[in-house]
Amino acid sequence: MVAARFSRFSRHIESISKNIKKIKDYVMEEYGLRSAHVMCLFYLRQRSEGLTVTEMAKACGVNKAFVSRVSSELFEKGYIARSMVAEHTYNAKYVLDEKGRKITERIDEKLSDVFKNIDKDITPEKLAIFNEVLAMLDKNIEEFSVEETNG
Repeated sequence: MVAARFSRFSRHIESISKNIKKIKDYVMEEYGLRSAHVMCLFYLRQRSEGLTVTEMAKACGVNKAFVSRVSSELFEKGYIARSMVAEHTYNAKYVLDEKGRKITERIDEKLSDVFKNIDKDITPEKLAIFNEVLAMLDKNIEEFSVEETNG
């Protein structure tokens, strides 16, 4: 019974993750960007004062090296700027520049359309419950994985 539950849960999570990446890639394609750039752009959009690589990594749930690569690509393409010069790029604050603000607005519009299709048959109440349960599962899985790898 546990094997079937684990299999079903894992299959759905992997499928959702794979399809989210496809959607992000589709949305970002016209801007010459990939799914990896989406979350960094959105967290920068939410924080007009900017974020360091360390802050973005924590917000996105990924490591600093990954965010460092992504932010360098965004910087080179002119979507973000450094608002604070620092000795190490991990300490520099990045902000959206005008080009970055414009594309995040357009990306937000595209994602709104995507979510209209994804959520179409689900009531707001069911979505709220789903998001609450998903957050609890995420927290519990993270706590368990930390305990197991440290213990």
